[in-house]
Amino acid sequence: MLHADVRGLGTRVVLLHGFTQNSRCWGDFGEFVAQHHETVLVDLPGHGESRHDEASLQESAALVGEVGGCGTYVGYSLGGRIALHVALQNPELVECMVLIGATAGLRTPEERAERVAADDALAQGIDTNGLDAFLTLWLSQPLFAGLGEQAAVFAARRTNRSEAMAESLRSVGTGHQANLWPDLSDILCPTLVVTGANDEKFTLLGRELRRSIGKRAELVTVNDSGHSVHLEHPNETWAVVHEWLNRVQPDGNQ
Repeated sequence: MLHADVRGLGTRVVLLHGFTQNSRCWGDFGEFVAQHHETVLVDLPGHGESRHDEASLQESAALVGEVGGCGTYVGYSLGGRIALHVALQNPELVECMVLIGATAGLRTPEERAERVAADDALAQGIDTNGLDAFLTLWLSQPLFAGLGEQAAVFAARRTNRSEAMAESLRSVGTGHQANLWPDLSDILCPTLVVTGANDEKFTLLGRELRRSIGKRAELVTVNDSGHSVHLEHPNETWAVVHEWLNRVQPDGNQ
């Protein structure tokens, strides 16, 4: 069983963090959710206090479903990719879904092979240089340029195990994800896709997610924000999610 911290009362919301993060990395956004919902903050496989270091995306989704149960699933980046797997593998668990900076995978075997090689090189860097050096490199990417020191939750990321972060890249990196794009029309739950306006790559992917899921999906882009929109602008991101949940689950927010 994965480790999870449960807070708050009300309808259930399951929070799935990104790579190198853990259940303590949701910041103010997580606090806002817990003020209105029973909030399940999951440590994904290999992160935080959860083990299962070598779990695949499909296995990770099964483990997440066991601890999350029925509710709204909110996934950021890696967590968003796992949320998609939960929705496709166990649709009865996912009443609503929020995807923040997520993708349904790479479309061709060549793209996946190239990404696997790149992630293997990053994993080797963790093995050689340690987690702190890797986190400094990882967070220096333009993708995270909008994160200040506090929003980057560096201290919480450092509590992860270096060997588990390397294994995560080797097990659930984007290159290891199947191409889920053809399956997205099978998702029946209301879905909100959230991206940052400065994150051009994932805003384009967000538009594709909305189109591929169909009429059940909506896309909201938050201005002046990059990939980690919920950490850069937690108030605005929560306002978007809260308003949407009030519409799709009118009895779910008190």
